[in-house]
Amino acid sequence: SDTFLHNHIDEYNLTDSPDLTALIPIVGDKNSFIEIFYESGRKRHMRQRVPLFEKEVILFNSELKHRLIIDKHHKNLIFLCLKMQLV
Repeated sequence: SDTFLHNHIDEYNLTDSPDLTALIPIVGDKNSFIEIFYESGRKRHMRQRVPLFEKEVILFNSELKHRLIIDKHHKNLIFLCLKMQLV
């Protein structure tokens, strides 16, 4: 199953929105992915799928839209999502 396509930017509060997102699968599955969508720059209209390996940090710009694609046969996935601002 999929999660909805989203980013971590609050359009009504850009100043306090995060700059970077770190997704860390605590219990992962190599057959599940995070799919990242690029909307501008050289990679415009491209997608990238990154497998969700346990304890492997996936770091990306919080402005990028993304979704999780989860293998329906895998029942126990646990994620830690950290949202960070550069100071």
